[in-house]
Amino acid sequence: MLETEADLGLNQRMHKIGIGLIGCGTVGSGLIRNLPQANALIGERLGVVLEIKSIAVRSPAKTRDPLPVKLVDDWRKVVSDPAVQIVVELVGGTADAYQIAAAALHAKKPLVTANKALLAERGLELLPLAQKTETPIYFEASVAGGIPVLKALREGLVANQLLGLHGIINGTSNYILSQMAE
Repeated sequence: MLETEADLGLNQRMHKIGIGLIGCGTVGSGLIRNLPQANALIGERLGVVLEIKSIAVRSPAKTRDPLPVKLVDDWRKVVSDPAVQIVVELVGGTADAYQIAAAALHAKKPLVTANKALLAERGLELLPLAQKTETPIYFEASVAGGIPVLKALREGLVANQLLGLHGIINGTSNYILSQMAE
């Protein structure tokens, strides 16, 4: 059951940020399911509410849990939607994901992705594009099993000169090694 902002006591006057979701598999549906509760904390701390405005999927006719908006079958509609301020890419792979990412950056819409393959294969193209368009790419969820390592390095150690980082900070590898140790 999707909770509403009113159920969670969120102020209707809070600034709303429109989210465009591209891909609605396990991660995307989890985001939709958990966003109302996360919004309570985000609203309290930041005074903003994230609101899903558009969702693109390959098969809109597929049976799904209730969704907050009508589905579209073309990701370009999400990127070009004026109500969408942030694009969340969750399609996986690299070909379509790169096209989505590049289009979002060209549209000057911040991009959020958890796509390791995209960053590994096309990151050296996307990061300069993000700089050129002055549009951020957020990929913390693709690193270290979602542990906020990048934020800590970027913000917490700003006064230090980091020369290297060694260790296993990949959630899957960490799990496998932990199981092997037991």
